[in-house]
Amino acid sequence: MSALPTLIPAYSDEKIRTIAQRHPGRISAWVQANTRKRGLYLLNTRYNKLASAISRLSDSEAELDNTEQLLVAMSKAKVITTSQLGVLQVNYLRYDAKRNK
Repeated sequence: MSALPTLIPAYSDEKIRTIAQRHPGRISAWVQANTRKRGLYLLNTRYNKLASAISRLSDSEAELDNTEQLLVAMSKAKVITTSQLGVLQVNYLRYDAKRNK
């Protein structure tokens, strides 16, 4: 049996931390540019609609905006790791919360 190849993310952890911490206001633009460059986009499938309906019915506040959904798409496509996703999302949400005070 041969081992599956290990996918190397497109960005180092250091690069992601730099983007997230030094330029949190630019995370959304960075995500949009990188997903566009890689041909990643959001599809509104019946499963997305079902998840959204369940979320609304449960009074959940877990609805992701486009930037957050694109971050998830980047992670699923192995462009970024799940830990890099977390770093970017936390800093994106912190910036958004400060901006909306």
